[in-house]
Amino acid sequence: MSQDYDHRYFLDGTPAVGDAYFNDQWQTVLVGTMGVGGRTVFALDVTDPENFSANDVLWEFTDPDLGYGVSQPLITRMNNGDWVAIFGNGYNSDNHRAVLYIVRLRDGNLLAKIDTGEGNAANPNGMAAPIATDWPDMNLETAYVYAGDLQGNLWRFDLTSTNTNQWDHHNNRDILFTARDANNNRQPITVRPSLAADPDNNDFVVVLFGTGSYFRSQDSILDDPQTQTLYGIHDRPTTNWSVNGRNQLLEQTIDWQGEVTVNGNDWTVRETSDKPIDLNNYRGWYMDLIYQGVNYGERVIAEATFPSSGGTPDRVRFTTLVPDNDPCGSGREGFLMDLVIISGARYNESVFDLSSDGVIDENDEVGGRIISGVQFGSGERITSLRGDGNIDYLYPGDPESAGGKPLGGLGSNVPVGRQGWRQIR
Repeated sequence: MSQDYDHRYFLDGTPAVGDAYFNDQWQTVLVGTMGVGGRTVFALDVTDPENFSANDVLWEFTDPDLGYGVSQPLITRMNNGDWVAIFGNGYNSDNHRAVLYIVRLRDGNLLAKIDTGEGNAANPNGMAAPIATDWPDMNLETAYVYAGDLQGNLWRFDLTSTNTNQWDHHNNRDILFTARDANNNRQPITVRPSLAADPDNNDFVVVLFGTGSYFRSQDSILDDPQTQTLYGIHDRPTTNWSVNGRNQLLEQTIDWQGEVTVNGNDWTVRETSDKPIDLNNYRGWYMDLIYQGVNYGERVIAEATFPSSGGTPDRVRFTTLVPDNDPCGSGREGFLMDLVIISGARYNESVFDLSSDGVIDENDEVGGRIISGVQFGSGERITSLRGDGNIDYLYPGDPESAGGKPLGGLGSNVPVGRQGWRQIR
């Protein structure tokens, strides 16, 4: 309560924990970042956490092009057999460019520093958290990495080579897509993309993300905010493929929004369009976060997720943030949008248990409308736990919602890595 108190972040980066094989044995490694507290990435051997000591500190990595706010790193295996940590450089680095790092897990040796050359002091840039895929070989070895930057570029890095010298070659990185609003202004990408394979034929990858930022001084100005957008970009990385603007994407829209009461539960809900996609004419889809031409500053600051049951995913969940311009208000709110991966359309049946009866059926429709968005959470990443039947319990991170809500279901997801369970206390 001191009037002179000024909070300083020391270590607020989200860590990544995974199993890796090096030094002739399997080990569990934690890779963490200082977040906005500093410009450092570090790795700890947490195989035996009860006996952790200074000897279990594997390495600490710094670099002039490493900025603040570095997000959750990746722990993955490369085609040359090395286990690595891959991370973007965050923001406010010395040169203000977007950079991707690949660091060997066992000793912190820098294997590749991929400088995109995009950004400078006058137009600062930075790389958000990356995501990797082993598509199309599905051999648990990283083939391609995707990441977005503050200038709206969605990058694709080709890491299929076993030669580390090829990883940072200029021919091995491409701008797959640049996010721009209807006025051709670039939209920032500050979230880790989510990936899904074409659920029908596995012919291509869908890169799913939303645009927006919520850490710069201008992000709190809501007088005339930039329109932000949800995207699903189709990629065929084994071909010479790119997406050259909105004209190659199918537009989906928020068609209706209203306040309803279902079985005694009050909700603010949305119905979105359900246009089918012609894969011969479109290379993905987009949905602007506006309704009837009104923009409340809605944006995306968390990665998209998928429903939690097994199988190939066909739907994706985005969480959006809507800042509150009223100083006496709650601060922010948000929506949970549940859409078809390939087209961005609403699903062909209800996906939210609005009636809270444990079953998703026609009772969860509103006046015959199939609801594809519901006001829920405040923009953070949703945690989903499968309950009884076909219902997901969704946890938005709000202390008032600590018990979770039996809200979503009917979906599918592909488990990756060692599986476990969590007990909510």
